[in-house]
Amino acid sequence: MWWMLVLYQIIAYSSFFLSMTLNFYLMFLIHKHTGSAMKPYAKILLQSVFTDLAMSISVTFLQMEMESYQSTLFGRGSPIWFSSTNPLKCSAIPFGGMLAILCYWSTPLQAVFRYFLVCRRKVLPIYVTIAMQSLVISIGFAACFALYLTFEPINEAPEKLRLLKSLPVWKYELGVEENFCYANIQGPILAIACIVTVVLINFGFFVLLLTSWRIYVFLKASEAHMSAKTKELHVAFNKKILYQTLLPAFAAVLIIVIIGLAYFTKSFHSGIFIYLCVPYYMISFINPLITICCVRGYRITTTSILYRRKIPPSSECIAITKRNTLV
Repeated sequence: MWWMLVLYQIIAYSSFFLSMTLNFYLMFLIHKHTGSAMKPYAKILLQSVFTDLAMSISVTFLQMEMESYQSTLFGRGSPIWFSSTNPLKCSAIPFGGMLAILCYWSTPLQAVFRYFLVCRRKVLPIYVTIAMQSLVISIGFAACFALYLTFEPINEAPEKLRLLKSLPVWKYELGVEENFCYANIQGPILAIACIVTVVLINFGFFVLLLTSWRIYVFLKASEAHMSAKTKELHVAFNKKILYQTLLPAFAAVLIIVIIGLAYFTKSFHSGIFIYLCVPYYMISFINPLITICCVRGYRITTTSILYRRKIPPSSECIAITKRNTLV
């Protein structure tokens, strides 16, 4: 079963490389190839890029590994940052919960920014979105700190160590005794922390749906007064927001499913929990990829680079778009 851990490491580092490459490339596109119609969105796009970069770096360095067996949750982080001598070595899973919340709220904040820009004709100051993100993080931090208090080092509980070592994935794994921590799944604090995490993520999903619906209604009512360029811009952002919602929504459902398995199933095939974090590795490179594909100006520039054509100025991308639409 050693291959499950090796595959997990390959996914983690491959996702990190793709995330760094695509996010820095998107920063280049935003800086050099953003047309006048896209300028109001540049700040929120940059904020989402920085969020994805921070997310990718944090998740890769965290390298959280989890397991659940007989109503006990086991977890550890990277030995580099959560070594046996680190007094915070049992904070890997709570820190991972914070990253899950931060990761998901990137898209709802973009939707809120767009709602004010489209429906209220107001550019929301970037510090407002940062304040909203900070509020969500503060609530999540309180829940995750309480979760941290429920974990204990596994080397202080020999029976829990024997339980973990009885599983095929961890039987011959090095550093289990030194780095793993455990918590009782049936404890009330763990249940409350999981509920808060799920509520925060689903509230973000509600905000995303509400703002997207109001934007859709507003655009439908104003469709007759829009130029072709404005319509195209809104279609691109509708696609971007929709596609960026799919993987985080899947990750949110995955959390609920695996928490449910841990609570109500005494034992199942070991190693499933290892892949709980995989969607969060992938989100940080899928988000910029979706932005590049959905915003036509960025897509035209990227296609020109790949096919070694002359890169059109950002103002010419709209003209190319119109010409392609007519054809």
